[in-house]
Amino acid sequence: MERFAWKGNIYHTNEERKIEIFENSWVLCEDGICKGVVKELPEEWKNVEITDFGDKIIIPGLCDLHVTSPLASTKTRSFPENPKSRKESNKI
Repeated sequence: MERFAWKGNIYHTNEERKIEIFENSWVLCEDGICKGVVKELPEEWKNVEITDFGDKIIIPGLCDLHVTSPLASTKTRSFPENPKSRKESNKI
């Protein structure tokens, strides 16, 4: 089990267009998953790897989770590097 805690000013959102700011707080992470944001570091987390970022801002990483099917390239010019797409582009 890998656990770590980061301290700083945490900007977080659970819904669109609403940002929560937790000043001088902790992000608790376990096995790559955020377990929570807390004002005080819990006793059971005091022996984990700790990084104090001072007054710096901590924000979640931005992830683009959409997937595009390579089959779409046979009917559109979505992927010009695909030879099938290039052949269709030349027909236009």
